[in-house]
Parts: sequence; C-alpha cells; structure tokens
Amino acid sequence: MANLLVVGTNGPQRVKLEMALTEAGHVVYFAGSIAETMLMAGIYVPQAVLMLAPVADGSAADLAAKLQASEKAMLRDMPVVSPLKAKGVLTAAGNRPAQMMAALPSTL
Repeated sequence: MANLLVVGTNGPQRVKLEMALTEAGHVVYFAGSIAETMLMAGIYVPQAVLMLAPVADGSAADLAAKLQASEKAMLRDMPVVSPLKAKGVLTAAGNRPAQMMAALPSTL
C-alpha cells in the first residue's frame, strides 16, 4: 500500500484511476494543478505522483522539475508517473489505470 497523489482536471478519468488505486490498497489524494500538488505533497508526503495530462500551470516535466528543485529532500526524490514522455518522469504505457499502476516503482 502506498500514499499516491493524482494530478489532473478530467473528473471521470481521475475517478477511474482512484477506484483502481483504492482497490489495489493505495491511499489516494487529488490535486488539480502543479501549485496545489506542491502544497499537498508537502503535507501528505505521497510516495509517488501520477499526472494524467498537463494542467493549466504546466506539464509532468514541469512538475518533476519543481519537485527536484525543492528544498525538501522528501520531495526531491518523489517519482512522477505520466503517460506523456518527459525528462524526469516515469513513462506509463497509457493513461488507463492498469497502465499508470504498472509504471509505479516496484518498491511501492
């Protein structure tokens, strides 16, 4: 079981992912922007962030860069998973829940 933070603005897509992650035993939190993700990551300390698609304030690469530039060590090493290939991001084969979960680090 892992604490996971899902970033995205597509409600139905987020709900499908939440259901699959919860069924797999994970605790799931949501954010709708990179700014909200940074705030929530500092509070809930998820073990990974799953970003379904770019949000208004940036892409998965932008999020990964912000996390890696953080003053907090716990945020600098936080993996970001996305179906969109980007620097510093673990790439999922697609945005379906099983594909996103398969891209999570095996240590979770």
